[in-house]
Amino acid sequence: FHHEGVHQLSELPNDMIAFNAAARAGGQALAGAGVEAADLDLAEIYAPCTITQVLAAEALGLIPRGRGAAAAEAGETALGGRLPICTSGGCLSRGHPPFATGLYGFVELFEQLTHRAGQRQVAGARLGLSVSELGNYNAALVHVLEAVG
Repeated sequence: FHHEGVHQLSELPNDMIAFNAAARAGGQALAGAGVEAADLDLAEIYAPCTITQVLAAEALGLIPRGRGAAAAEAGETALGGRLPICTSGGCLSRGHPPFATGLYGFVELFEQLTHRAGQRQVAGARLGLSVSELGNYNAALVHVLEAVG
């Protein structure tokens, strides 16, 4: 977890699309799990709109900065791509309910890592990343989950 210490937008000039909290929390989570972004089989990112998914994926190091939209367009982040992102369909496909949306990432990873995701299943999924955010991604909570057994 990392919080930048601001509620929504900082009064200090900064790079608003860098999502620094996601970058720091993601780095801590990956290091704590002893893995790198390239080791992941999928990621479920808290993204209430398309651009948020692109920017958060870049901040987390899942896609090189500035290449998120091109990677999505090329199918890299789709089911069957190099790193499927938001296999659940993302926040808006579920109705984005207040206070519960962040939990959906865990539900999706559970279904993926236990191979119960049906048509959304990432083949051979063993390692996934879940991200929840606060404000304008000024805070992020990142977990790495691994299949057991």
